[in-house]
Amino acid sequence: TTRQLAQITELPGQYSSARSALRQTSRRLRRQHGLGLVAHLARRIGGTRAGSAGYVWHLTAAGQRLTGEGRGARRRFQEPSPLFLAHTLAITQARVV
Repeated sequence: TTRQLAQITELPGQYSSARSALRQTSRRLRRQHGLGLVAHLARRIGGTRAGSAGYVWHLTAAGQRLTGEGRGARRRFQEPSPLFLAHTLAITQARVV
């Protein structure tokens, strides 16, 4: 999610607050989204009240090529099931904390 990305990419002392980190991360993701490098799932975690912090992001084909993850056979993106998504986000959150 946007919130998890803000937590794992923040360097000590980089932002004045957690809200600032979230805003800056959202801004960067919007820029990358506009360039076609990342996309987000249609549904949000936490409902519409979560705002952009509830988006679940993934690399597009262009983003994978740019990062080098697109080498070899590439699978077409398929939106995960709600159960798999909940599992993956829980594992990611455990790693972030």
